Amino acid sequence: MEIKYQEEEKNHAIPLTVRWEIVHLKRIDWTSNQITEKLFMPASSCNQIYVKWLDTADVTDLPCSGRPSKLTKEDEQRFLEEVKLHPEMSVSQLIEETKLDIT
Repeated sequence: MEIKYQEEEKNHAIPLTVRWEIVHLKRIDWTSNQITEKLFMPASSCNQIYVKWLDTADVTDLPCSGRPSKLTKEDEQRFLEEVKLHPEMSVSQLIEETKLDIT
């Protein structure tokens, strides 16, 4: 017997133009169901976007919280190049070789 796993659909970012259209339609008294039929997206997403606009007067995503990356893109690229040059070295040796501060 073969078991097939159903792949989960990933949420895709809603374009800003669509978000502003949702706000506009909600402001002219369209219901969430009407917007859903027109834009083919869940009513819950429409409501979340509208509530975000009411709270912040904007529909753009907020920046993600958390610690910034320890490595810059240049440092990361330099490390990857070093890995390609010396695949036999351990990670500790590569860090020491590149003199990257990963503390």
